[in-house]
Amino acid sequence: DSARQGLDTNAKSFMDACFAYLNDQNKKLEKEMKDVGAGSAANPPATSAPASQPAVAVDAAAIASKVENRHEKITVINDTIDLGNWTQLATWRAQAERDPKRIQETEKNFPAIDDKLAAVRKNTTQQADLQRLDTIQAAAKGYQTATDDFLKNWQNMQDVEKKSDETGQKVLDLARAIAATGIEHSTRIAGDADASLASASKM
Repeated sequence: DSARQGLDTNAKSFMDACFAYLNDQNKKLEKEMKDVGAGSAANPPATSAPASQPAVAVDAAAIASKVENRHEKITVINDTIDLGNWTQLATWRAQAERDPKRIQETEKNFPAIDDKLAAVRKNTTQQADLQRLDTIQAAAKGYQTATDDFLKNWQNMQDVEKKSDETGQKVLDLARAIAATGIEHSTRIAGDADASLASASKM
């Protein structure tokens, strides 16, 4: 149905946005690691270091700091992807087991995703990266809304089915009562007929 399609579409948008950010961060990390290696190679032993040596060392330290920061971002976005995967898995299991409570249990994942993104944003200065985080945030909100809509739709369907079952049971009980009344009435008529025949035979 439309609710399920909306859920699948928003889940994919969220995961795609996360992986796009992750891939970009991995590429930047790879470049920064090469820069660290180049900076180390440019450093001769301290005993023969020229006057310009300290500046190179400072640059290497700065790059190393960037690598550490980049690694932290990659770790956090991987945690965010894990939360998305757990939400998808719980949704699939809920449908397979016909248990909407499993989806309700995923509601706590979305505030956790918000916290993860906020942590990454604190250490982000490049506009392109901030825009990617905005894309993930918007996709997460869409995913959460789609999950809520899917759950509400499912619960509404369950309520309708329950009421339908209750109505069906009432109709069945009424039919049984009518049938029982009819049998009783038929038995009474048959009894009256037998009595009439018996009386007529004595005349």
